[in-house]
Amino acid sequence: MYINTGTWSTKVIAEARLQGLDPIVAASSEDQQFSCIPELRELPTQAPYVHITSNNTIKGTHWASFPKTDSPLVVDMSSDILSRPMDISSCGMIYAGAQKNLGPSGVTLVIIRKDLLERVPRNLPTMLRYETHA
Repeated sequence: MYINTGTWSTKVIAEARLQGLDPIVAASSEDQQFSCIPELRELPTQAPYVHITSNNTIKGTHWASFPKTDSPLVVDMSSDILSRPMDISSCGMIYAGAQKNLGPSGVTLVIIRKDLLERVPRNLPTMLRYETHA
């Protein structure tokens, strides 16, 4: 399940489709040209995960705090990791390209709860499985 807040969220939804998934977009601010974070109503509880992008650099919007969800929260923090205090206790996984805040291009940071490593699909190539690196 995805919350679409702009360019980077739109791209990750397209990537999910390339993997043969049928992504559910639970909320979007596309109808407002991504000028705000969409209002979240109740999120379905059966989602394997809820994906958000924490900061929309192109339109200048960001999540002041992360949404509460019964599903693991997956957060793309590429543009704002370590730029402000954030409560990440609700996150199941955080990933970030390091080129903006942490280091040179090509470096990626992933923080994942151990229980989520067990959910990694076995049909992914070895180098794409987080359990390989953990």
